[in-house]
Parts: sequence; C-alpha cells; structure tokens
Amino acid sequence: MSFGFLARVVLFVGLVTGGLACAPTEPAPTEGDHVPEVSLSGAQLRASYLANGPDLVSPPLAAPDLATVVGVMLEADGPVHLEARGVDESGRPGAWQNAEETWREGQASVARIDLGLVASSVELRLPALDAERVQILTWSAVVPQPLQPLPSPAVATTRSGLSANLQAAGVRTRAQWGARATQCSQLDTVKSRMAVHHTVSPPSSNGDFAARLRQTQAYHMDSRGWCDVGYHFFVTLDGQLWEAREARFLGAHVGSSNPNNVGVVFVGCFTPGDTTCDQAEFGPTTPPEVMIQAGGRMIGLLSTEYGITVDDQRVLGHRDHPGANTGCPGNALYARLADLRAIANGGTTGPTDGSAKGVVWDLSITAGPSDPGNKRLIDAQVRASSGDSTSVRAGDAFWSFDLPPGRYTFTAEAPGYQTATRELEVNEGGETWGSIGMLPETTEQQIPLEVLVYDAAGGRQTPLVGAAVSLRGGAPVLTSSAGLATFTATAGPALITAQKSGFVAASRSVSLGGTTTVRVELALAPVVVPIDTDGGVTPDAQPNPEENGEDGEPMPVGEEEGGCGCSTAQDPSGSWPAGMALLLAALFSRRRPR
Repeated sequence: MSFGFLARVVLFVGLVTGGLACAPTEPAPTEGDHVPEVSLSGAQLRASYLANGPDLVSPPLAAPDLATVVGVMLEADGPVHLEARGVDESGRPGAWQNAEETWREGQASVARIDLGLVASSVELRLPALDAERVQILTWSAVVPQPLQPLPSPAVATTRSGLSANLQAAGVRTRAQWGARATQCSQLDTVKSRMAVHHTVSPPSSNGDFAARLRQTQAYHMDSRGWCDVGYHFFVTLDGQLWEAREARFLGAHVGSSNPNNVGVVFVGCFTPGDTTCDQAEFGPTTPPEVMIQAGGRMIGLLSTEYGITVDDQRVLGHRDHPGANTGCPGNALYARLADLRAIANGGTTGPTDGSAKGVVWDLSITAGPSDPGNKRLIDAQVRASSGDSTSVRAGDAFWSFDLPPGRYTFTAEAPGYQTATRELEVNEGGETWGSIGMLPETTEQQIPLEVLVYDAAGGRQTPLVGAAVSLRGGAPVLTSSAGLATFTATAGPALITAQKSGFVAASRSVSLGGTTTVRVELALAPVVVPIDTDGGVTPDAQPNPEENGEDGEPMPVGEEEGGCGCSTAQDPSGSWPAGMALLLAALFSRRRPR
C-alpha cells in the first residue's frame, strides 16, 4: 500500500468527519411571543423605506431567534411585487427571493417568502410605483413550525365544533366566518385559565370583520406553519363574538403557557401613542365600550363552559404570563382587565354614557354647517365604530348617539356623495358635537396625453415610427409616422417609457393635470456598436439586448434571427471560413503520427 493512497484515505476521513462536526444545527421554530413583526400603513411605508433605484427597501428587521421564512399580510389597491432577502449571522446577504401569494380576497392577501438561508436579519423590497398602491402591510420573519399531521380518527371521536350553549349565546361559528379546515391534531380539552390578547392589526378589512379573521388565519397557517389561527375566540370592534381555533385543540397564543389556556383576542391595536396603533388605518386605539362589554360576556360564557373561576390569577393579559416577551394586549385594553372580569362575573362596570351628535351638510357649498346658504343632506346615514347606526333627522340632517366614554369614528354616507368620516372623543356624561361635511361624487379627471419619440442623433425632425410607448407600465402603444403615441390618462404622477430596436430605451416621470393636452417628448439614442480597424465588432462591444436571439445569446451582426448566412462585416473578403479551414488542416497535419 503506497503512502499516497494512505494520505488520500486520511484526507477523505478528515473531510467527512470534519463536515459532520461542522454541520449547521437546524434552528428551532419561532415561539409566538418572539416573532419579529412590523405593521405599517402605506404612507408610513413610503416615508420610512429607502429608495434604491426604482425600488424601496425596508430597514433591516432583526430576527434574534433566526428566520427562514418571511410572512406577509397586505392590503393594496392593485398588484404589488414583493421580495425579501436574509442576511446570515456572518453578515452575508442572500439573494432576493420573490413572494408567493397563498391567499387573496379582494384587496387583502397573504404571501410567503422562503429565504433560502438561515437569517439573523431580513429586508423587504418592492418597486416604488407598487408602493403607491399599498394601504396596509404587515410582515414577520420566522422559522415556521413543521407541518403537523391531520387529525387522527381518535381525535375525530372527540366532541368537535362550537358547543350549543355558546352558539345559543350568540358566538358565531367558524363556518359563519368562512374558516378554512383546521390541520390541528393535539388535543387540550381541559381548560383552567384564559389569556386576553389584541391582534395589533386593523379591526376589519375594508369594513368586513369576517374578512379580517380569514386573513389572520391564512397568515398564521401559511407563514408560521401553525395548524390554525393561534387563538380560540375573537372579539371584534362591533361587539360580535366568534369561534377561532376549536377550543378542544391546544392553542398557539402564549408561548410556553398554552396548555389548558383559552386564547381570547380583541381584533385591533390598543396602545395609544404607539407608532403602529396610532395610524389612522388601525382604527381606535382605545377599545369601545361595546367591545369591552362583549369581551367580558365572552369570558363569562367560557367560565361557565369550562368551570374556570374568573379572577386575576386565572384571567390574565398576555404580558402577565411567565416568560412573555410582549406588550400585549395593549395598554388601553390591559387597563380594562378588571372591568372584563367584573362583567364576566355578572357585575356592571363602566362610567356613565356620553353623547356624540352633529349634522350632515354639503361641504362643496359652504365651509360650515351653519354658514348662510348651507345645504343639509337629509338622506344621509351615520354609522359609529361601535356598530350603531342611524338615519339623520328629516328636517335638518341631525344625528346623535349615546355611547360609553371613548374615542369613536363616525362615518356618513349619502346618495351622490363621497363617504366621509370624523373621529370624536365621547366624555363621561358629556356632549360632543362633530358635524360631518360631505363632497359630491366626482369622476376621475381624464387627461389627453401625446408622446413624441424621436432619434436623438437627428433631433425632432427625425421622428421614430413604431417605437413602443407604455404609460404606468400598461400595454405599449406604437408611434405613428409622425412619431406620436396618444393616450387618455387619469390625473396624477405617471412614468412614461419608450423603446425601439436599435435604440437605448428612455423613461420620463411626469405629473398629469389640467384639461388641455399634455405633450411629452422622449429622445432615443441609437445603440453604438464599436468597429475595429478591420471592420469587425470589437471583443468588448456590448450588443443591444433587443437584438439578441430567443435564448438570450447575442446574434452576429448582419445575421437575422433564425438565418444561417455569414456577415460580410466579419470578413470583408468573404474568405474567413476558407482561411480558417486551411489553418485547421495545417494544425491537424502537424499532429498526425508518422
């Protein structure tokens, strides 16, 4: 046995054992308490994300417990292309990965982005033009839970669904809000305590409470890998009660304190002064009294259902559990825990109601409701965020609500007018006036647009025919013999792009407005291909991408796609192939054995 062979064996064994010793440890799934998450409105996103060419990039989101997946909840007025990349523990960024949409309903969607590495921080990226469509964005970085098996036959024999007592008390079933089928299998049928949460999200999806529940469930299941939505019951802003994850299953709402624990979540964001909760899209930062009364009733129903004593040892805020790393359920809701327990135990709580009142008038005619010449909108309806609604008084469009103290949003609607809202603070035993002005409905202003495309080398006297012009990324329009492409566009910012084979594409951002035709000019520079002294293309010349073949490889100059002729530019004498054949023959003859 040679020394070289032994050396190779030792090297092989060393590589194998060393590789095994250094194999990375699979990161543990992220506990719900420790999920790094950001929620922001479209306006906040556009103000805080950094411009990078045509894109906006988020500040890094730290993932102390590591992350392999980014989960996204989005509400947007049109398509939004999202990407994410992870940065590993050594500081090396991975490749940008595209989001995969897993759920959509109208403007609301859920997506998942697999990072392709174990990350200690994550960045999100989207085109600046797409960012204009974003209304609300929530995203998180996690190591998801491994997929759980479907319920076994043994589980199926256990009582499932919402109990008859809870249904009779008005709790809405999973079927009533359109929940997807559960993937849970781990039973936890004995309940001895309850945890109170808030979702840190807008209370509804465009006014639809059930849609918000469906989106939350998809977000929990598709990005975090949970078998269902994490909580057992929802309380919404209008005072409705909803079944979430079936209570017979172990929840996923308080980290290591889930066993025997019923999760009750109030849908909303209830920390006044917090940068997330204070966004207008996230609704009131103080839970309205109708929500508190309903939540207290829910806790009382669960107390009866499971025999749980309601006191400050068994009904806790999320933050009160051992090891919890959270401010949940928000300061404003946390301050009402004693009231929730009192309501659950059959007591009464809460201060004396106050009143909110006002009138509805046409804001396009007068600035105030009592100015001379004002017009009252006697067909209007007014709705409070508490869930109450009323028709205005026929004679003077007056409206009024008696409500528990708190901050409310009042929404007015009238035929032929744009919806209008106003926020008011209702004080104990007091009277708060807040009239609502409404503007007539208007159609979007249409702007005539004319785009002239010409050869930059020849100036405006050399218009380009057949150039493709696109507006805001839409379908291209080809220029006429005069080099013109015409559009009818809505007012506002717009990006115009023109391109033509043999020319460098050009773009221009404009702001469209007014009633007269807007004219925009774009000059396209010809693609310059350097030629060497022998008439050939220089080795470092960059061919125009538009001149490439279907497989992306550059086509020889002078050769049409799919053609087989040789270009005279390659060999002015036309003898290049023959010369090369003679050279090859000479080389071959020198290597032949004699």
